[in-house]
Amino acid sequence: MRLSKEQTFTIIGLCLAIVVGGGIYLHKQISNWPQPELTIKEAPVAAAPSIVVHICGRVKSPGVFKIKHGDRIMDVIELAGGAVPGADLELINLAEKVKDGQKIVVPAKAAARKGQAGAGGRVNINSADQKELETLPSIGPSTAKRIIESRPYSSPEDLMKVPRIGKKTFEKLKDKISI
Repeated sequence: MRLSKEQTFTIIGLCLAIVVGGGIYLHKQISNWPQPELTIKEAPVAAAPSIVVHICGRVKSPGVFKIKHGDRIMDVIELAGGAVPGADLELINLAEKVKDGQKIVVPAKAAARKGQAGAGGRVNINSADQKELETLPSIGPSTAKRIIESRPYSSPEDLMKVPRIGKKTFEKLKDKISI
């Protein structure tokens, strides 16, 4: 059986209508499906690691402080209540980033150190500069540097913890030093 041209066009037209109608129906069905909500989640920001530093010398509240990584010496001085009168902030780099475990010593101005050393003729082992320490008996340049590096001292006897300063050397120094 052969179909006439009209019948062929009719069948093709019906097929096209079914395909187009089915496409429209499917499109409406798909567009009615619930759409997932898209939310942007921010990755949790890791807290900056903290570090611990020790500050002493000419500050209001010397001690050990827990600070943020990347803080600078000026931030630590501020945490310690600020510098006290007579502090020589020009001798330290206030912009230097601090490192974990670092010890920061805020020194006294030269005039304040000399005033302290002159009291009773004693040299203050917590604030004297290298030249002042070298005026003490048995203290040379390398020992003076070790004394400065080991600061602060809570008692004159703490000086015996410095390498090359034993009981005999301390006995020579004890009447000539103060803290």
